Amino acid sequence: MAGPAGGVNRSREGGATVDALKNFLQFSSPLDWLVLTLGAVLILVAVLMLILARSRKPIYWFLAAALLPLVLGILTTYLKNRAMDRALAKVNAETIGAAPKVSQLPPPPPPPRGARIKPTPTPFPTPDPGLIVEAGRREARLSTYVGAVGTAVPVLIGLFGLALKKNKNA
Repeated sequence: MAGPAGGVNRSREGGATVDALKNFLQFSSPLDWLVLTLGAVLILVAVLMLILARSRKPIYWFLAAALLPLVLGILTTYLKNRAMDRALAKVNAETIGAAPKVSQLPPPPPPPRGARIKPTPTPFPTPDPGLIVEAGRREARLSTYVGAVGTAVPVLIGLFGLALKKNKNA
């Protein structure tokens, strides 16, 4: 659906998902790319193993290796959350240390008689730190979701391969 000036209309339901995925790919860390690459490679290996494996033994080894994307996704999420907590603690420490105490501030000059007081606009809107942290945690959880999908698909293919293989000897 085209919006103004031929652009994409972001009011559709999947627009936020597409934006989140685009941001994830654009700002992903090397660990994120490792999780994505490992998940894709394991899916291809699962299909090849389903076709080429003659017994169950290689499938068991593959099922153990298929847990790597999930483990790496959880590790990536942990590291991103830890970095976010450190940055937030640093900002809070700098803000608390740099803010003058109320007793040190001079009193504001009184307004002229009959003048209406207008609030002074800030040059940039100040976002709520809680919203920033929550958005960062949502972005960090994407790594775990990608790792879970990168594990679930090969494991399901491997379990299907176990069901197909008639050779019970390992």
